[in-house]
Amino acid sequence: MWVKKYLSIERILMILAGLGFLGGIYMIVKDRHRPPVAQPIMTPSFAPYKNYIAASGVVESQGTNVSVGTLVSGVVNKIMVDTDSFVKKGDPLFSLDQRQALADLEIKQSALALAQENLNQAKIDLTSKKHLNDLIQQISDKQAVSQEEIITRKDNLALSAANLKITEAALENAEANLKAAKTNLDLLTVRAPADGKVLQVNVNEGEFVTATTSTGTPPVLFGNVNQHQVRIDIDENDAWKFKKDARAIAYLRGNTAINTPLHYSYCEPYVVPKTQLSGIAREIVDVRVLQVVYVYNPKEFPAYLGQQLDVYIEVPE
Repeated sequence: MWVKKYLSIERILMILAGLGFLGGIYMIVKDRHRPPVAQPIMTPSFAPYKNYIAASGVVESQGTNVSVGTLVSGVVNKIMVDTDSFVKKGDPLFSLDQRQALADLEIKQSALALAQENLNQAKIDLTSKKHLNDLIQQISDKQAVSQEEIITRKDNLALSAANLKITEAALENAEANLKAAKTNLDLLTVRAPADGKVLQVNVNEGEFVTATTSTGTPPVLFGNVNQHQVRIDIDENDAWKFKKDARAIAYLRGNTAINTPLHYSYCEPYVVPKTQLSGIAREIVDVRVLQVVYVYNPKEFPAYLGQQLDVYIEVPE
């Protein structure tokens, strides 16, 4: 009985060993077949020139996008535009809380009215003192009026004239204060710097905005969309190859069939650190680039502002 059991276990082990051997052969044969090469999701762009500079570009509005901010801090109480709105120069974009400025304006208007009334009274007083002084000067008999009275009336006339100058100065000061109050009230309404289009509205009613010059998110991003431009970053190692009269072409990422020739506009001769970083761990942050700006007709190339393009610039032989 023990012998039969032993032989049964031995057969099972032999069978398992045989199956393992066959499985190993199968895996070896399977690994010898190369897997199919994965095709790219989209067709990569290609350079139509024999020698070229490859660079990336960002679509901007003509004259670069304008980050519209505010000169004073406050709480936004009204937004007058929406994203994608066309505006004219001077049109209001948004306004801040104006209650304090309106109260100050009323105070300055009252002060101006009081200063105007004081000036009118000073003019009347001067006229009265002048008439009294003229009357006493017209008396032919000098013994009829005391010398003290003559001096008093002359001094009163001089005091009235001096008081008139003081009230005139006070009126000018009140007018200046009123003008300053109107300016402060006007600063609470942010207006469009030129004709163009609202690209972004990054503020909501009730939010507090500060008067800063930081490079953070602006309350409103504004630009001229009648003409687009492409800001291209050329690596400093390729900057020596660049010629402003060379041909250039831009491809739309995601569809290389859409492309457009670029026309040179200007070059910023100061090489700056690269700012268009992807954020990955192996990103090189000490790269410096030469920025070149090209223009194109937006009606012939359907690219959105802020979109990245693949750009190739021809390098002469």
